Amino acid sequence: MNLSAPNFVSNDTRAWLHRALATDLRVDPARLGNDDNLLRLGMDSMQLMAWLNRLRTRGHRVRLRDLYATPTLAGWLRLLATTDAEAASAGLGQVSPDAFPCMTDGQPFPLTPVQHAYLVGRDASQPFGGVGCHLYQEFAGCNGLAPEVLAQAIRTLLGRHPMLQVRFLPEGLQCWRPEPAWQALTVHDLRDAGEAEVARHLDAVRARLCHRLLAVERGETFDCQLTLLPGGLHRLHVNLDLLVADAASFARIFTELATLAGGHTLPPLADDYDFRSYLHQWEQTQASARACARDWWLGRLTDLPPAPALPMAADVAHAMPVRMSRRQFVVPPAIWQRFRTGAGECGVTPTMALATLFAAILARWSATTRALLNLTLFDREPLHPAVEAMVADFTNILLLDLEGGSAPFDAMARANQAAFTEAWEHRQWSGVEVVRALRKGDRHPHGAPIVFTSNLGRPLFGHDPDKVLGEPDWGISQTPQVWIDHLAYEHEGRTVLQWDANDALFPPGLVDAMFDGYTTLLQSLADGPRSAWQRPLPDAMPAHQREIRRVVNQTTAPLPDGCLHEPVFARACATPDAIALIHGDDVVSYSQLAMLAKRLAGTLRAHGIQAGDHVAICMDKGVGQVVSALGILHAGAVYVPVAADQPVPRRHTICSNADARLVLTCASARDPAGSDLPLLTWQAAVRGEPLETGVVRDAGEPAYVIFTSGSTGTPRAW
Repeated sequence: MNLSAPNFVSNDTRAWLHRALATDLRVDPARLGNDDNLLRLGMDSMQLMAWLNRLRTRGHRVRLRDLYATPTLAGWLRLLATTDAEAASAGLGQVSPDAFPCMTDGQPFPLTPVQHAYLVGRDASQPFGGVGCHLYQEFAGCNGLAPEVLAQAIRTLLGRHPMLQVRFLPEGLQCWRPEPAWQALTVHDLRDAGEAEVARHLDAVRARLCHRLLAVERGETFDCQLTLLPGGLHRLHVNLDLLVADAASFARIFTELATLAGGHTLPPLADDYDFRSYLHQWEQTQASARACARDWWLGRLTDLPPAPALPMAADVAHAMPVRMSRRQFVVPPAIWQRFRTGAGECGVTPTMALATLFAAILARWSATTRALLNLTLFDREPLHPAVEAMVADFTNILLLDLEGGSAPFDAMARANQAAFTEAWEHRQWSGVEVVRALRKGDRHPHGAPIVFTSNLGRPLFGHDPDKVLGEPDWGISQTPQVWIDHLAYEHEGRTVLQWDANDALFPPGLVDAMFDGYTTLLQSLADGPRSAWQRPLPDAMPAHQREIRRVVNQTTAPLPDGCLHEPVFARACATPDAIALIHGDDVVSYSQLAMLAKRLAGTLRAHGIQAGDHVAICMDKGVGQVVSALGILHAGAVYVPVAADQPVPRRHTICSNADARLVLTCASARDPAGSDLPLLTWQAAVRGEPLETGVVRDAGEPAYVIFTSGSTGTPRAW
C-alpha cells in the first residue's frame, strides 16, 4: 500500500487520517488503500457528518457534499490540501470560558427551535398533542441489579449532567434547578410472584408508563423504576423526555448508568461550559450562516410538496389522543451486508438508500412520486471539547423533498443524497422554522408529520458489555404532531428498522402493509442482482391487495350514452335537494352544484372559451375542483387537471403543453399556477350569468387531458 500520494499534506495528517478512518470503519489499517471507496466499506451518513466536524475542528473548511463526492482516503487528502488548515476558530481555544454563561447560575435561558416545538406541541389542545417527545424503554436483566446500587448510580448521573435538572417555564424558557426532581427509585418487588401475576404487573406498568407525560414544568424529565422478578431477574423501566436529551445523549445516559451501577467511576466533566454556554456561543458564531440559510429556504418554499397524502381514517384537523404502536424488523446480518454493499456501489450511504426506500413507500401509498420528510439531525457543533460528553437536546431537523417514483432506484438515491447534502449546508435555519413558514400557506396545514431518523454507525443504547442494566426489550417513543416515525439503528451487530406510528389515523392494516412493503423492497435489493439497483423498484403493494384491485378494476362493459357530466345535471333535475358534495363543513346539494357549474360555464364563455378549448384546473381538492370540472364540460371545453402540489416549473410545462387557454384556481392559493396564462378563481367565476343550456358535444370527443407526473422527464399527456 502506498500512502505517499497525494504528497501535499503533512505526513502526520496523512497518518492520522488513515489510522482514524481504519478505526472508524473497523478494518485493518494495512487493508485500507488510498482509493478504497469508504461508502462500500460501510461508512454511513452519521459517520460522514461526524467526520466533517472532526476535520473542521482541525481547521479544514471542507463541505459535506465534497466528502460524499470523493469518498476515498486519497480524495479526502486532496480536499484537506486544498482547504485552509488553520487553527479552528469555531472552538473555545482562543476565548476564555468566562465569556460564556453557564446554566448553573440559575438564570433562565432560551429554548432551541426544536425544544420549543416539543414544548408547545405537548399541550393537549394542540392537534396530536397531549404527549411529550418521550422515550419509554425497558431493559430485561438477569444479574440481580440491587435497588440501592441503582438508586445511587442515578443520583450520581443526575449530578453529572445539569440538563437533567432543568425545568421548563411557560414563557418558553428553561432554567436549571439545584436539586433534581427525581427523588427516589420506585421498586416493585415480585420475587415471590407467580408467572401470571408477573405478566399482569408488567403489562400494567407498561400501560401506565409508555405514554407518560412527565411534568417538565417541575423539572421532571427522567425517571427509573425497577421490577424485581423471581430467579434474580429484573425489569428496568426508563422514562426520558427528549426535551433534555438527543439520541447520543440517551446512549450516554445508559452507558454511564451501567458503568456507575457496575461499581465503576467516571471521569469528571467540565463545570465551566454547558448547554447554555453552547447555545450562547452558537448564536454568536452562526448569525451570518442563519441569515443565508433563511434566504435559501424561503426561496424554495413553493417547491416543497405537501405531506404525503396517505389514506386516513380520522379527521386530522381535530385534536385526538396520541397512542403510538411499533413495527420492528431485525435485518439478518447477511442481508444487511449485501444491502450496504449495494448502496456503496451506487455511491450512496445505507441511510440514504433507506430514506429512498421509505420515500418510495410513502409515494406509492400517496399516489405521488415525491415525499416530504422530516429528517432528524443530531447536530452537535464541535465548539468546545466539553460538547461531546454533554447530555442535552442538540436535535435539529431538515425538511427533505425526496424522489420516490418510477426512476431507477440508484438514480433516485443519488439525487436524494445530493438534496440532503445541499439542505444540510443550510441547516442553521431549523426545519421547525421552515415548517412555520410553510404553514402560513394553505398546502401544509399539518407541517411535515412523517419523520425519518437514522442512528446507523453508533450505538443507540450505549455500551453495557456486562449487561448490568440488561438487554433492551420493549420500548416506544412519541413525538407531538408526528404520524409515523422511522428509526434505523444498530445494537450489538444487529441492524434494526422500526416504525412508531399513530395507528388511529389510518385504516386498519395500512401501516402494516406499508412496513411489510418497505422491508420486502429492502430484501429484494439485497438478494437481487446488481442490476436490480439500476431499475425502478417493483410495486410494493402486497399480493392480496393487488388481487383485490385486479378484481375491482375488471370494469369492461358497454359505454353509457351521453357525455361525462350529463348524469350530474340530470340528477339535479330529478332530486334537486339531495346532497351531492360534502367537504369539511361545506354541504352542497345537486341543485346548488348544477347552478354553480352553469354560472362558471357562463363566465368561461364570456371569457371567450369555445367548444374544444383546454382549460386548466389548478387547486387543492374541494368543492371548487368539482364545480370547475362540471362547468368546463358544460361550456363544451376540455379540462386539464394540474396538481397544485407540483413544483412551479412542472405546472408551467403542463399548462403550456396542454395549450390551455385559461387556468382556474382558488382564491386562497399562494402560487396559483406557475403559468403566464390568464387566471380566474372559481369563486369569482361562479358569480357570472348562468349558461342554462350546455354546449352540445359528441360523446366520443375528449372530456379531459391528464398528464403523467414527469418524475423521469417531461410530463406527457394521456
